[in-house]
Amino acid sequence: MVVLGLAILLLLLVQSESNSPRFNKSPSLTFPSNATVHFLNFLTSRPFEGGKMCLGVSFSQTNWQLLIFDIEKRRVLGEVTNGWPVMLFGDPSKLLCYQITTTPWRKHITRQIFSMLARLFKRRSGSSLFIETQIYWVLELEKNTAKRLGEIPGSPNFTEVASPDFAYCFTGRLRPDGLFDYYLLELRHGSIRKFETTHRVCGWWDNSRILLESTNLDLSLYDVRSKATSPLISSGTLRGFLERNKLAPGTPRPFFVWNGRENDVYLTDLHQKWLAAESFLIKLERPDGRLKLLSPSFKFEWSDHLDASGQLYLYSGREQGQGSDGVFLRHLDANTNQILVASSTNRDHSIPRFYGNSVIYMRSNAVWRIGLDGSNNVKLFPADVPH
Repeated sequence: MVVLGLAILLLLLVQSESNSPRFNKSPSLTFPSNATVHFLNFLTSRPFEGGKMCLGVSFSQTNWQLLIFDIEKRRVLGEVTNGWPVMLFGDPSKLLCYQITTTPWRKHITRQIFSMLARLFKRRSGSSLFIETQIYWVLELEKNTAKRLGEIPGSPNFTEVASPDFAYCFTGRLRPDGLFDYYLLELRHGSIRKFETTHRVCGWWDNSRILLESTNLDLSLYDVRSKATSPLISSGTLRGFLERNKLAPGTPRPFFVWNGRENDVYLTDLHQKWLAAESFLIKLERPDGRLKLLSPSFKFEWSDHLDASGQLYLYSGREQGQGSDGVFLRHLDANTNQILVASSTNRDHSIPRFYGNSVIYMRSNAVWRIGLDGSNNVKLFPADVPH
């Protein structure tokens, strides 16, 4: 039995390393009536790098086509197989993707393997020799070659967040104690390493420094190259700013907006933001983290995004079936709200995102694009798309 168990372990190890992601430039596209179109990676900060986007077409829970779509040419460039798309980057285009697999516990395996095998064959409840793992790859679309970065254990439950120059990205995995383990993917050097921190990892301040938040809400910068941490702004300074400006009580926490060059960092009470309620809106200015009050009571909305100028605020309806497929634009300088796409009885969410001087959104099981002035509302995919 032990020999059989070891053979199974070795077989799974070989299988997890084989069948690298591929890019097929001539996919066979079919869209039966039961097909569902998905805008992948809409939560990432830069979903349209190089004028392209990742789309999915599902026919069942296990039957998917994963596509790379050229927005300007309105055509499918190809299909990704053997990997789940994470983000596009670089010129020529590359795709970070991962494969989900199960791998054996390898740490202290000589000491633990026999006890784990015994638990497996005795069929004890909850025992397993294997854990879910993501193997990350960088797939070069033009060459159709994939480079393996490494693997991260645990279920995907954290967005991959890229540095401004795409040299790195970080991700996390939720632990049973409610905290996160954080991993740094070095996209240029092709490696993955875990980095230890007791702080919450928030986002990229620049090409090499990540903004951290401590348990007492101090903000600091961690340099992934030197592995050094430097203070940015204390929780006492934040509290004092709220008091001086007579702002409603709340916990200032950061969120990030890509402006085309770097991330702009804003502070608000994220709980109120997630509730689509009101809270203060503060900008954390460069280079020293000076605080600038933008609004004492900003009304947040659902599926919301600020544009690169910080003057336009894009959002959809809050609840499914209650304006959820509408697209709305607030002009912050004039404090006026514009209806780009009126709500209907459609129960799906529009999940709109800025794309240059336009907005890309979902509606009626298709991807659409509309100008910021409400003109040129065009269906991009799948109808009337040249393949």
